[in-house]
This record gives sequence, C-alpha cells and structure tokens, in this order.
Amino acid sequence: MIDATGLVVIPGLIDAGSSLFVSETDAGTSGSAEFDVLDAIDTFADRDREVVRSGVTTVLVRPLARGPAAGLAAVLHLVPGRDAARFVIKRTAAVKFTLGFSGGDTSSAAQRIQDAKAVRQLLEGAKTYKETWNKYRKDFAEYQTKKKQWDEEQKKKKTDPPKTDPPKTEPPKSDPPKSDPPKSDPPKSDPPKSDPPKGEQPKTEPPKPEPPKEEPRKPSRPRVDPRNEALVKALDGLPVHIEAHAADSIEQALEIAAEFKLKLVLEGATEAYAVADAIARAKVPVILGPVFRYGIPRVDYLNHTRACAASLAAANVEFAIGSFGSSAAGHAGPGADRFLMEAAASTVAHGLSRDRALRAITLDAAKVLALDRQFGSVDASKAADLVVLTGEPFDADTRVDRVLVAGETVYQRKLE
Repeated sequence: MIDATGLVVIPGLIDAGSSLFVSETDAGTSGSAEFDVLDAIDTFADRDREVVRSGVTTVLVRPLARGPAAGLAAVLHLVPGRDAARFVIKRTAAVKFTLGFSGGDTSSAAQRIQDAKAVRQLLEGAKTYKETWNKYRKDFAEYQTKKKQWDEEQKKKKTDPPKTDPPKTEPPKSDPPKSDPPKSDPPKSDPPKSDPPKGEQPKTEPPKPEPPKEEPRKPSRPRVDPRNEALVKALDGLPVHIEAHAADSIEQALEIAAEFKLKLVLEGATEAYAVADAIARAKVPVILGPVFRYGIPRVDYLNHTRACAASLAAANVEFAIGSFGSSAAGHAGPGADRFLMEAAASTVAHGLSRDRALRAITLDAAKVLALDRQFGSVDASKAADLVVLTGEPFDADTRVDRVLVAGETVYQRKLE
C-alpha cells in the first residue's frame, strides 16, 4: 500500500525517439537495413538511472546512422535488473530510414530528391527479391510433388514383375451353325435417366496427374541477402520510421509510403506544420522532436518552431513527442530522455493543450508504437508503470516523488 494523498499519479512516460544506451559515435555511419540496434547497446551501463528518475519507463531506441536505410529499432522496458525476458518488449519494432537529412550541414532540394531516389531503389530491389523467393518457393513445392510421383513410379517398376504375353493358340475348328429363323426379342426399355437436381452438378473426380516422364530437376535456391530480408519485412507490414525534416522530404516520404503500401511513421518532422494537412489526409502518425533545441545551428532545424505540435493537433494528426537526443540538436545521451516532460511542457507554452501534451508522452506514444494494450494509461489490464508527482504535470514546481516499473518501486524521492 502506498499513501499518495495529495499527490498526482500518471502513467509511466514513453520516449518514442530515444537514443538511450546507443553510442553517439554511430551517428556518423551510413548504416544498413539489417543493422539491429540491440547489437549496439550497452545493457551494463547505468545511463537509464537519470531517465527513470524523471518518470520515463519505456523507450523506442533507434539506430543513429544516417543512411537511406539505417537499421532496426527496438522497444525497451526499463525494468530493474535488466531481465532479458522483460527488458526487450519488441526486438524488431520498426525499420528506420532517413530522407533528406543533411550530411555535412548542407541541404538542397536536388540532394533530397536523390535521397528519395535511393530509398525507392532499395525498396524496388527488396520487391524483386521478394518476388524471386516467392517464385522459388512455388517452384520448389511443385518439384517436391513431382519428385514424389517420380520416386513412387520408379519403386513400382522395380517391385512389379515384367508383363509377358500368353502363347498364341488357334481356336478349335467347329461345324458351321445351323441356320434357324432369327428370333425377334421384344425391345428392351431402358430405365428413365434421372437428371440431377437443378443447381447441382454431377460429381466428377478430378483427373489424377500423370507421373512425370523424366526425373524433375530441383530449382536453384536464391542467395539470402540480410539487407533485403529486413526490407521485405517493411513491405510485409513492419512499421517504417522515416526521419525527414524539410517539408518536401516529408511529402516525398508520404509518396513513397503510398507507392509501396508502407506502414509509415514520420520521425523528427521539423517542418511538419507546413504540410500538416497532407499528413492528416495520409493518416500517418508523427514522432515529433526535438521540441526544443540549442547549441550550434544546423540546416535541418532552420525552420524549427516549438508551435509545431499545436499545428499538428489542429490538423488532427496523431503524434507523439520524442527526445531525439543528438549532439546536432544540442543534447545527447540520457540528458535528452530525462527532459521528456519538459519537452512536452514546452509545447503547452506554445499552444498545445495540457491533456494532449501529456497524451503525447503516454497513451498517444503507446498508440504510435502499437503498445497501447499494455502501456500508456493507468488501467487495471495494463503494466503497472506509474509516476507519482508532487503536483500537476508541467507545473514548474512539480517534482517526481516515486516511480514504479512493472509494479516495483525503482525510485523514491528522499524527503528533505
């Protein structure tokens, strides 16, 4: 029993744009679709200590690479003890792409068009790869059927004795029969044929397939390509997260998703306010961030505004707020994740309602990640991830009093 008299209880916060446990050095690499972010995280590091104390209990960890296809993201539950069975909620949560992200702090419309072309080429290649494997599986199934028939026919030929014709014998000679007058039999009346009932066709057994005349040849197996294996998952419905900041890059991402029927989620989306109506029509969710940034100016964030969340809400776009910690945005490591509540508060100061801002880091974030059956709200049927606050969320003097993850207290404020 926990006495929370006079306190406020909210669900555990969900950071849908985290780089927790991932080394910042990976940010300069090009990446590849098959790269698994879990292979790069250090689970022995205590980087999540500050994060949990701020109320964050679940994170989507993304690859930091900047290639057209950057790798596979994972959802982690920050349970105590790093129990592997509970720590990793989704090992393969999404395939991450980047579109129009500047490499050397330069960006142009021509470069962004080239990036979109590269993404299309990757997906076209994966589509061809999938068709090749589907054809092989079909041909291999036909081969197995014909090979079985062939083997049975060969076995039958070995076990059955060879057929020999009986000796020819001449029939005995007989006297010609006496000619009697032909007897006329009464005509036989055939029984009337009964037509099948209307609407029913007479049952006919399908013809048995003839055994092959020669031994069937086994089809050649295509080469397994790890990158295309990951991209095929995207074509088959695995969520595709595309990081795009400029308005034209966001529109290109929407076009690519429609062309290849992808389950798209936009990440970053700095200029989403400029194309909010197009995002709403496409019914594509957004993980917005970073909400506030500082440090050296960067071309991707030139048109950044903290009012973007309010614009998306006005256009009825489903969105979550992520920390998106990176040195380019002025913050990296756990420092970004632990300010997730402050990032949501900043959107309130720029036009977003308090309720919608809180949902963007709890229930709406869970919906974007397809985790709302387990996380995101205080409900008897969900995980017991709870944050106890000393006051209302987003108030300047509110502090985190206690944090529970999976029903276990992992942090409790010391009374002064």
